[in-house]
Parts: sequence; C-alpha cells; structure tokens
Amino acid sequence: MLNDTTFEVGAWVLAAALGAFIGYGDLHTDDTGIIAGLIVASAFVLGLLRPVHAWRWPLILALAILGAEVYSYYAVAPRSGLKTVASFAALFAFVTAIGLAGAYLGVGARKLGGSAFGASARG
Repeated sequence: MLNDTTFEVGAWVLAAALGAFIGYGDLHTDDTGIIAGLIVASAFVLGLLRPVHAWRWPLILALAILGAEVYSYYAVAPRSGLKTVASFAALFAFVTAIGLAGAYLGVGARKLGGSAFGASARG
C-alpha cells in the first residue's frame, strides 16, 4: 500500500522532472507562450496531486527557468533584456506568478472533485 510519504516524494520527483523539461525547453525555443503554458499546466498538475503547500511547486519551476537562463547567460549568449539582476528577478517573479495561478487552479479543481481523489480532498 502506498502511503503519504511515497506520494510526497513522487510529487517532488515529478516537480524536478517537469522543471528540468521546462528549463531544457526554455533553452531551445523563443516561444514564450509555449513555456508559459507548460509552467501553468505543470503547476496545475502538481497542485492537483499535492495541494498541501502548493506554493512550493511554482517556486521549483521558477528556479528551473532561472537556472536555464543563468546557464544561457554564461554558457551560450544572454537573451536581450536579461542582463541585470533586476531582469532576472522580474523573470523569477513572473514565472512564480503564473505558476501560482496554475497551482491554485489545481488545488481548486482538487477541492471541487475531491471524491474522485479519495476520501480527503486536502492532500
């Protein structure tokens, strides 16, 4: 039988894998809309699966994007507009904000469909 710790560890592994995937994608495309959609969708899934402390999932995804952009800055070539600490901070804030929207939409969906996920919709 799977316990709560197993689901928690699985959610962290999934968050890391999604972050790595999105970070990789960010390095290989200039289409911001696709990356933003992946962030919202990933945060939604993570918020749906593990709604407890859902704020942490967007932070992981934002750190992945930030890491990819810092790597790009030093190893490849800086993107236009991402050359100062303030611009990186703004990127982190934006990614976190859209991720929070997705995560808490997932939490809301979990609460609305709580019976489909077991006896407790709390996570």
